[in-house]
Amino acid sequence: MKILVTGATGYIGSVFVRRALANGHGVVTASRRRSPVGEWIPYQLGDAIALSGDVDVIVHMAADTTGAINDPEAEFRAAVALMDAPSAADIPFVFVSSQTARADAPTAYGRSKWMIEQRVLARGGWVVRPGQVYGGPELGLFGTLTSLLRRLPVLPALVPGPLIQPIHVEDCAEGLLRVALMKPAGLHVIHLAAAEPVTFTEFLRRIASDRVRKRVVFIPFPTVLLRGAIYGIRRIGVSLPVLDKLDSLLDVPRVSSGDDMSALGLALRSLDDGMPKAGNGRRRLLEEGRALIGYVLRSAPSGQLLSRYVRSVESVRQGRALGLPRSMVVMPALVAAIDSPAILRNHEELRWRIDAATVIGEASPAGFRRFMRGGQREATPTAVMRLARAVLAEIAWRVVRPILAPMWLRRIGALQESARV
Repeated sequence: MKILVTGATGYIGSVFVRRALANGHGVVTASRRRSPVGEWIPYQLGDAIALSGDVDVIVHMAADTTGAINDPEAEFRAAVALMDAPSAADIPFVFVSSQTARADAPTAYGRSKWMIEQRVLARGGWVVRPGQVYGGPELGLFGTLTSLLRRLPVLPALVPGPLIQPIHVEDCAEGLLRVALMKPAGLHVIHLAAAEPVTFTEFLRRIASDRVRKRVVFIPFPTVLLRGAIYGIRRIGVSLPVLDKLDSLLDVPRVSSGDDMSALGLALRSLDDGMPKAGNGRRRLLEEGRALIGYVLRSAPSGQLLSRYVRSVESVRQGRALGLPRSMVVMPALVAAIDSPAILRNHEELRWRIDAATVIGEASPAGFRRFMRGGQREATPTAVMRLARAVLAEIAWRVVRPILAPMWLRRIGALQESARV
C-alpha cells in the first residue's frame, strides 16, 4: 500500500512515516521541509497536490499549531482543497483531528477541526481524535511542555485539575496506520486515547520526574481564576496562541476509547511504560536478558552477555522491555511455558527476543559448554539419562503450557504491538 502523508515531518507524522515504512508500505510525504525518507512533495496548507494514480490512502495531519494563520477557516479550506482535488476523488481519506473539535468549541482551532470532520465524514472517510500525545522526540505540545518544565522550577496546579487521556506517540502512530489500512463504511470517528484519564498536573509531574529528571514545585491555582483571566485578556482584544491552548485544555471532554482500541486490536502502553522512571527501563531489560539468556544457557549469564542483549534491544527494538512476569525473572526455566512454535508464531516480538537471547547465548563460552559439552564426549548412560530428562520435561510442559501460557501472554501481549518496529 502507498500512503500520502501531509505534515509528515511533524511530531506524529515523522513517527507514523517511519512505522509505515518499517511495515513495508510505500510513503509519499507532503510537507514544507523535505522528509529524509520516502518520496517527497513540497506542501503547505492550501497548496494543491496532483497525486499519482498509485496512492491508496491519504492521511492528513498538516495543521497550523503556531497560531500564525489568523483566518479560522484556512485549515478548513486547505483540507477541502486536498479532498476535492480531482486526483484524490476516489482515494480513502484519514483526517487526524483533535479532542477539542466541536461546533461550539471555545477556540477557532477546535471549531476548524470540527468543520473539517464534517466534510471528511460526508466523504466517507475516517476521523481520528488522538488524546494527549507524549513520548519520543520532543516535538509538538509534548516538546513545548518538556521545554517549559526544564526552564521553570515552579508551575501552577489547576484546581480542579483538567483531565487528559494520554497516548504514547508510537501507539498513536500504530493506531493511525491500522485505521489507514481499514476500509471506511459509514460515519467513523475513532478515539485514540487511554481509557482512564489522569490530571494534567499529574501528567506534567511525570514528565518532570521521568523525562526531565528534576523536581518541579506545583502550587495550587483555582481554575476559575484562569478562565477569568483568559476571558479578560480576550475582551481587551489581545489574541495569543497560548491562550487558545489553555482554553482548549480546560475544555477537553472525556471520551470513551475502549471500543475503538478493541476494534483496532491496539493495546496502549501505560504512563509507567511510556515514561519509565530514570533507570527503570534498562533495569527491566537487564532482568529480561537475565531470564531469557539464563533459560537458554540453563545458568546465570555473565554481565557481558547481558550488556550485549540490552544493546541489541536498544538499537533495534526501541529499547523497551517486554514486561516478563516476575516469576520468569526469578525462575528462567519458566520461559519454557511460552517457548513453543505454536505460541511464537503469533507473537513476533517475543520470538525476536528469544531468538536474540539464543544467538547471544550460543556465541559465548558458556554456550559452547552448554551445547557442545566443551568438546567432551559423554558416557552413553549419561547421554541417555539427559535425553530422557529432556523428553519428560517437554511432555510436562505440553500439559502445563495451556494453563500457564495464556495468563503470562496477556501481560506480555499488552506491550508487544507497541514495541514492534
